[in-house]
Amino acid sequence: MSERIHELLARTQQSAVVGRADEQASFRSGLLRGPPGFRIVYVVGPGGIGKSTLLHLFGRLARELGFETVEIDGRDIEPTAPGLTKACADAAGAGGLDEWIDRLARRPTVLLLDAYDTIRSLDNWIRSQFLPLLPSTTQVVLASRFPPAAEWRIDPAFAGLMEVVRLRNLGRRESRELLRRRGVPDAEHGAILDFTHGHPLALSLVAELYQQDAAIRFRPEVAPVVVHTLVESLMDSVVDAERRTAIEVSALVRSVTEELLEATVPTDDPTALFEWLAQRSFMEAHIRGIAPHDLAREAVAADLRWRNPNRYASLHDDARSHYRSILAARPADQAVTLMDYVYLHRDSPFVKPYLDFSVEEEAHVDALHPEDHAVLVEAAGRHEGPQAAAILGLWLDLAPESVTVIRSMAGSITGFWLELLIHEYDDAGEVDFDPLAAEVIRQSRLRADEQALLFRMWMDLDSYQAITPVQSRIFIEFVRKYLSTPRLAQTFVVCGDPDFWEPLFSYADMPRYRDLEHAELERPYGVYGHDWRVRSPMAWLDLMAAREVSEEPDLSSGPPSADLVFLSEKDFRSAVFDVLRDFNRPSALESSPLLHASVVVRHRRDGSEIEALRKLVKQVVEDITADTEHAKLYPVLYHGFLNPAPTHEAAARQAHVSYSTFRRYAARGRELVADRLWALELDPAM
Repeated sequence: MSERIHELLARTQQSAVVGRADEQASFRSGLLRGPPGFRIVYVVGPGGIGKSTLLHLFGRLARELGFETVEIDGRDIEPTAPGLTKACADAAGAGGLDEWIDRLARRPTVLLLDAYDTIRSLDNWIRSQFLPLLPSTTQVVLASRFPPAAEWRIDPAFAGLMEVVRLRNLGRRESRELLRRRGVPDAEHGAILDFTHGHPLALSLVAELYQQDAAIRFRPEVAPVVVHTLVESLMDSVVDAERRTAIEVSALVRSVTEELLEATVPTDDPTALFEWLAQRSFMEAHIRGIAPHDLAREAVAADLRWRNPNRYASLHDDARSHYRSILAARPADQAVTLMDYVYLHRDSPFVKPYLDFSVEEEAHVDALHPEDHAVLVEAAGRHEGPQAAAILGLWLDLAPESVTVIRSMAGSITGFWLELLIHEYDDAGEVDFDPLAAEVIRQSRLRADEQALLFRMWMDLDSYQAITPVQSRIFIEFVRKYLSTPRLAQTFVVCGDPDFWEPLFSYADMPRYRDLEHAELERPYGVYGHDWRVRSPMAWLDLMAAREVSEEPDLSSGPPSADLVFLSEKDFRSAVFDVLRDFNRPSALESSPLLHASVVVRHRRDGSEIEALRKLVKQVVEDITADTEHAKLYPVLYHGFLNPAPTHEAAARQAHVSYSTFRRYAARGRELVADRLWALELDPAM
């Protein structure tokens, strides 16, 4: 006898299903638990996760065990009480509600109601009136994108009768099995799993691509149809622009709070919007807010970037501005906010391979305890050799406060770093036991009150400088130091494998300082650094922002520190006076040390250093006109220096002051220009 069509479809469908063994076993156990009693199984999960498929499997299991089944799809019925009761009666072949109830009483039945979220308006009626009509031998399965309302949990009639089944993505083994059944080559599985995270609909959609073109090599950006379909499966009921924006923002940031929504989404009620977003089935609660499941996040972000790159960049900018305001105003929140800020770079090909964005917030930064010394010295020796262990031991004796550790919640050390304030050592001979630190001290060119940091040693205790949450947390702490250390002039980071780290540090505007790599150490190393006198921390954040959303970021750094001249205040002021004297003689300016001062280098755009110097001085002089207290000095500076008359007497006449007043104002004006240029030299943010 030939196989019937419905039997063929059922067998084909079953052969395509992988995973969900635990859910099926639990449901089967509930059906076998006798005598049959009323029970509600509530299946919840985002679109495309496999709720409908699981309900079909439940129906088949029920029929195999002798149960009648009634299968209803909420999308196919009128969302009213008469609409639901009629659909149930029709599905059972009954003439009406009363006849259907009579049939239920004669034989144990499983009622399977799919797409329950489409008839949520009936939720109160179903709970209070419809379900109490059913015989106690009936079991009900509901499938929805949204978790059950609170009333189900607090109603004593249902509190002990409902089992909630939360569907998650398939595991890697089940995902690979699904791809093999669909004919996807094993070599392609890794890239596909990295994108889909085991989401069944995503896996099926990608498999369709291979059925259409067996030679395809999967990358998310070559499959916009897949991404768009996934997004629509998540957003098909979201038509409100405010809510859609909230979902898009959630896909870009590490976690969502009410404060973030208020800063990034035009809304009159951020509290209500946050509560709505938190109720989406693809959202999860985190320590500091909510965030979408990985697949939902990546699908929405990839779709937005492909469909509307300008909007993608704009939302990134809104989130980044919010984080910057926190970094500037709330130092206590810097560490956590920096994690959020860095997370915005997670899709950059220059950043993604070097940071583990699953940084564990449960781990915490802690001071060193005396009993920790032996643990750290052992780790340094294990990863960098006996010389490194000896150097660390001496630093622990000399400056134990220079070592900071990362501890797990259980209190064990998972990582550490050695951070040296090199400006505290006037003589490299003080630290000749550490040849690299001594070399940095010898070559540093710090002025009075300037500070410099050398991150001399850092590691995950288990995996050294491999990419781990510990390593990433250490890097976040480095950035926090960049932003919070007053009068910071330079930072240096020592790496055990400099060639590996070069792309990341180039992206971070931290060139390699090969002139500091002459110390003889047991293990190869490199030194990367940044001169904050050339690009200030806030300007650096702006640079990172520009690179974050650029398709091909310009990774050229500012001028190397070696090309700069760092003058004392006395020498700097003297050089300013000389520039004013020679302002209209470019040839005389060729020897000015200010040409290589950081303030001039920062302000140079196109053209020569001399042009940059003259434009900067002219701008500082012209800004005096807006200063009520000093505006009277401008005519003297203009006619005496910027556009000088043949003699000072003639300049005094053109400035409409006496010669004695001219001389007095000229002296005050020169001092004022020097003051303002020196302030700019010391503060790159100005």
